[in-house]
Amino acid sequence: MQVQIPAYKMDKISKIAVFGTMEQGTLLGSPLPFPDFTQNRANIVSEGFPKGVMTIFDLIKKTAVNNKLTGVSAPQVDMEETFFLLHKEIMENNYTSELEERNQFYPEEYEVVINPFIEYETVDNTEDYEYSASFPQFQSVIARPDKISVHYTDENMDRATASLSGLNARHFLSHWDMMMGESIIWWYRNHGRISVKDELREDFPHLIQMCEKYYNQRVGEFIKDFPEFLEEFRPHGLVTKDGVQLRQFYPDTDIHECLDNNYYYGRKPRACLHQSYQEGS
Repeated sequence: MQVQIPAYKMDKISKIAVFGTMEQGTLLGSPLPFPDFTQNRANIVSEGFPKGVMTIFDLIKKTAVNNKLTGVSAPQVDMEETFFLLHKEIMENNYTSELEERNQFYPEEYEVVINPFIEYETVDNTEDYEYSASFPQFQSVIARPDKISVHYTDENMDRATASLSGLNARHFLSHWDMMMGESIIWWYRNHGRISVKDELREDFPHLIQMCEKYYNQRVGEFIKDFPEFLEEFRPHGLVTKDGVQLRQFYPDTDIHECLDNNYYYGRKPRACLHQSYQEGS
């Protein structure tokens, strides 16, 4: 779906749209080291599907372990396919702060989430700070649904489901955003509530001036004038289950359908993992 923006709105949106886009994020972002794949990309891809994919999963798990991360999305290692890794404690809805404090992770602790689809999410949400290993200077306040229901394909190519709440849902959605090229620095997510981390403020005075005193102000003005741009753009309906109001997203928004010939909110969906391998991309 290509979004048509009226001309009279373009002046204000042009002042903020560039910050947080995939292209601009590449300039500010810090890619995770992924040397085994970078050096052997041609050989791995030539292994085809599914052998080459399994090799990539193993290497990304190694990347997550080496960087002590609870999750890694494909774009963080310079891949365009629609998948990410999350620690199994998160996927089992058992996240605790102790997970972030661990000094050692193991490859078998990660769940591979391929072509995920968010089926339900609560209308009620909670705001909290989010961080990203790809943007180590920043923290953003982002509103996330309190609960979500999702389905996806696992690394065995079986369909799986998960019901996540609280910080488990937040972690999942943060990596889903990153997979789609939508980071914590994107204005649509943070609503102009981005700042430099407290421990880094003395090191980045100009960045503070740019994002906190200029960017945030511009985003705030834009949202005030055009609140309709914050409305949920994915086609959905409202349902009530057990007294809780939910957004139910329609199957035609499922990235699993490989709608890579269409445009999704003005952005082309990333290639589905199995299709891109079959086409040798």
